[in-house]
Amino acid sequence: MKTNELEPTNPEKLLVIGNGFDLACSLKSNISSYLDYAKNKFMPQNFAVILKEVQKYFDENQSWTEGGQTGQPRVESLIGNPNNPTARLLGNVISERINFWDLLFAERKNIDKEWNDVESEIKDVTEGLKTISIKELLMKSEYSLNSSQLKSYVLLLDILSKLRNEFPSNLVEDDNFLINELQSFENNFAAYLQEQFSSEIHSGYRDYLNESEELLQRLSGDSEYNILSFNYTQPYLWTNNEHLHTYKNVHGHIGRPDTDEVDCKINPNAVRTKKISFL
Repeated sequence: MKTNELEPTNPEKLLVIGNGFDLACSLKSNISSYLDYAKNKFMPQNFAVILKEVQKYFDENQSWTEGGQTGQPRVESLIGNPNNPTARLLGNVISERINFWDLLFAERKNIDKEWNDVESEIKDVTEGLKTISIKELLMKSEYSLNSSQLKSYVLLLDILSKLRNEFPSNLVEDDNFLINELQSFENNFAAYLQEQFSSEIHSGYRDYLNESEELLQRLSGDSEYNILSFNYTQPYLWTNNEHLHTYKNVHGHIGRPDTDEVDCKINPNAVRTKKISFL
């Protein structure tokens, strides 16, 4: 009997599977493949140019002088200034699909191979914002921001506010802004996986099922087993795995590729580095 709850009962064999399992079954579930997909599918094509020009704009407008007095404009006023080049560079592009994390990972050059690179970046962002919230960041002057990391978040918020056609303060009004944006990132990745199947539904999907079934048989030794999966895929439910007893997908699942079922969500308590939770 296949159930969705891991139980402290026999069988004792527990298979813990992650991204390496899907990669071994010829599914391009690595972060670099997803980032290539995002770049070609919904990210601004001139993203690198926009970042460079917006950085130049902020650097050149860190202070103002009027009536003999010098001051520093707030980040939010720089974002909303008519001289800000972001809207012009984006053109008429409006996108609800793009989120803070998609922009961040596209901007980072060191994320191209492993999902633990993504986890490290999430950790760095949340730790970097322990002493100042996203809301407070908008109220600061760019001149006063004492790290290149915080300044990069300002640039991304600028671009994101233009893509969403929202005032920056409205954009980050929800205290769960970063988690909500992470949910959006997960949904984009789930859609990417669905496309990997549906683009070749008569060959790629079947090949993946056959390879995953064979791999599960080898790993289980044809004996009963439980599965704890960190993937969104569920090939053990899409094939005839008679030895599967119970299963659990930690981060949710995309359902069968020939359906629209999607249930992906991050449980903040389950997102961890080696020792600590950072969300």
